[in-house]
Amino acid sequence: MKPCPRCKKEVASHAKICPYCGYHLEPGYQPMKRRNAPKVGIMYIFMAFIFMFSPAIIGYFLNQYNVIPTSNLRDTNDTIVLGPLGDVGNISEYSKYYFNDLDKFNDTVENVESMVAKIKNFEAELGLLTNSTIENEYNMYITNLNNIYYDITYTVHIKDTHSIELSLYYDIAKVTNEVKVRSYKQNNTTFEEVRYDEEEYHLMKQIVTLLNGDEEVNLLSTVGQQFNQLEPVFEKRKERLGNYGVGLHENDEWATSSMYVFGPLDNYVVKLVYQTTLDVEKFI
Repeated sequence: MKPCPRCKKEVASHAKICPYCGYHLEPGYQPMKRRNAPKVGIMYIFMAFIFMFSPAIIGYFLNQYNVIPTSNLRDTNDTIVLGPLGDVGNISEYSKYYFNDLDKFNDTVENVESMVAKIKNFEAELGLLTNSTIENEYNMYITNLNNIYYDITYTVHIKDTHSIELSLYYDIAKVTNEVKVRSYKQNNTTFEEVRYDEEEYHLMKQIVTLLNGDEEVNLLSTVGQQFNQLEPVFEKRKERLGNYGVGLHENDEWATSSMYVFGPLDNYVVKLVYQTTLDVEKFI
């Protein structure tokens, strides 16, 4: 999560526009517009919120604004043929089609086979790293400018109390380019249980290496070691903890990592986050 510079409310870290006040959160990026969208400000904010947080409702509202939902396209055996990439980032860009099924996306849209193959190759490599269950969540948006935005999330369930979430955000025009890896450990009661351990976070390092190479995993170790040094202060303030931890930023690369603990005394949650740019060439 991150605060909106204008209204100060918490919004998703990958959000490009604040759902509360409409502020553009990424310099140089213009959010996708819907056809015939109402000009009433409060309706625009409400629709932006719907688009970012509820893919299931997206199809319904797209239909209301005369944009054909993906399900209807498949029922009539229609095929989407993309033309040349337009001036992406233009204020007139809007979402025209939405898919949440990778195979249906592959079958319906022409000339995406190579991109889908790269996604599936990555998933196969990810599966080789662990025997744990991996859940996939796909969101693909095609705009009127023939750009395709990908929002893909993988959740690796290591234990009932420990999971790793991998989120990929990118588009074929390379306007959006971000990857975030988050580890969550729940039901901890002492600092000993939440402290950073190299072996325990070995899988997270493997995932980062798979994405961007092994030179970037050192940031995880550094932030973890600094987090462990917080134990004396943690013991003093654990009854009024709030969010407590450490964050680091690599100046020469757009990469950040943070580790913090929060929650009540009998159920601390520790969260380790790694965020950087994605090597988009691996996916498009």
